[in-house]
Amino acid sequence: MSRDRTAEQSRAREARAREETARWLATRLDAGEGDLDRDPWIAADPARRAAARDLLGLCNDPALHEAMRRADMAPTGTVRDDRRPSLAGVFAVLSRPRLAAAGCAVLLALLWIGAGLGDPAVTYRTDRGQSLTVALDDGSTLRLGGDTRLIVSLGRTERAAELRQGTVMFEVARDPARPFVIDTGDSRTEVLGTRFVLDRFSGGTELSVYSGRVRFSPADREGIEATAGQQVAVLAGRLGEVRRFEPDPAPWRSDWIETSGMSLGRLVEELNRWSDRPVELADPALKRLRVSGYFRLSETEKQLEGIALLHRLHLRRQADRYVLAPTAGDGKPY
Repeated sequence: MSRDRTAEQSRAREARAREETARWLATRLDAGEGDLDRDPWIAADPARRAAARDLLGLCNDPALHEAMRRADMAPTGTVRDDRRPSLAGVFAVLSRPRLAAAGCAVLLALLWIGAGLGDPAVTYRTDRGQSLTVALDDGSTLRLGGDTRLIVSLGRTERAAELRQGTVMFEVARDPARPFVIDTGDSRTEVLGTRFVLDRFSGGTELSVYSGRVRFSPADREGIEATAGQQVAVLAGRLGEVRRFEPDPAPWRSDWIETSGMSLGRLVEELNRWSDRPVELADPALKRLRVSGYFRLSETEKQLEGIALLHRLHLRRQADRYVLAPTAGDGKPY
């Protein structure tokens, strides 16, 4: 029985990896990206590597192209009422060599929709200093902070998202038949319906739960079930310590952040998502300085002035950047 269960779990992982990889490849091929089989996200998981090899091989298979050419295809390349791309649309692109990558993207979209995954992925982006609220067809609401990139697809059996960078408040509509799964590369988050924030930064991914329960784990490892008022991060592929915080009953603001012993390096990264000029640290050792407080990220200069005053640092205002530096002649307080 144990072997049967292990085999079933293995098949489920392989199927999930194939679905995720098809969605991932289609999005990037459509954007014109290359060398996808060498991407760190693919390379990190043997199942993804195998799926990418198979799917890219399928895209390049002359037999498939010939079969499509001979097929009785519809006269247009529009999307049908069932939202599946027509084979004519796929062939129309594949038949032009300069658009082969785009054609493969359409083909992969067809494959994952045909497998029951649902609509093709949609990418939402914000630049520095911007925020964006997205209402999904399933009733969920996404609130993106500055300099954020999120890819979402609503399938028939699963709702999936990939947070490539930035911060998002997820208010997920409850649907027991379709879990909402978010991949950040180093972590996996799964919910049925709840309210939480994911912050993907250079060192890892942090989860803050505002209501309900959230399953959170490092990629391909066991995780935990976090509840309202709990905060936890995946750092260097490992699950960190669970911390408590007080969820603010007021509407969440993407340009505010509460720190409790956060490193200055991490806070600077958060500020850079909102600042019109990059914020830099003159001494790399300053990254380790611990800061606590409630910061409005969209008021960069004001926040930097407060940090400099509290920690005996010097703020240099330059035309193209802000620089925090140790005060001359002062001992290092960090």
